[in-house]
Amino acid sequence: MSGKTLILNLKKDSETLATLELTKGCAEIFVGRSRSCAMRTPSDDHSVSGSHARVYWKSGCAYIEDSGSKNGIYVNGLRIAKPVKLEDGGIYGIGNCRLVVTRKRKNEVAARDRHHQLEFINGDRAHDIVDICPKKD
Repeated sequence: MSGKTLILNLKKDSETLATLELTKGCAEIFVGRSRSCAMRTPSDDHSVSGSHARVYWKSGCAYIEDSGSKNGIYVNGLRIAKPVKLEDGGIYGIGNCRLVVTRKRKNEVAARDRHHQLEFINGDRAHDIVDICPKKD
């Protein structure tokens, strides 16, 4: 996804573990259990590797790639084999966690009206898709 600033939300179940603004051209960041990662998952969640995923900018677009993890990264229920562009509203499965990506908008109302979907990758609800609508004031 091209755009000047992305908002990355790392979530596990309904809990937000970390939020990060990623500005176009900034240094790469890593997601994982390691203390050296910019976005950390719980240290006891062994579905996520120490350095599980790398997020970086190339030619004006943000990408995510697996950094040699055991369990991989999933997009739309499929494990990725190469870097993929981050998409606005995209949900990227990282072990039992999800990286949710949105583009930072100048108009806050437009951001509140966005609609997202969550797809369960594992467990009893694997492949179920749930609509997620922001709470309206």
